[in-house]
Amino acid sequence: VVEPLIHALLDDAEALVRHEAAEALGDVGLPSALPALNHAIHDPSPVVRETAALAISQINKELENVIPPP
Repeated sequence: VVEPLIHALLDDAEALVRHEAAEALGDVGLPSALPALNHAIHDPSPVVRETAALAISQINKELENVIPPP
């Protein structure tokens, strides 16, 4: 599930597709998506950049719930 979304996020020519991929990656919530989302922070489209940032935040919040602070 994650690999096709990462591919769409990093390689698709359409900003809407990249935006939807970033949103889906945030919903899936797997930490393996974080490198691609971090890369998308520099996307030419402001919508993609904003969605990538939100997805990163969403994944980080889920990680906080799984891994309790020391």
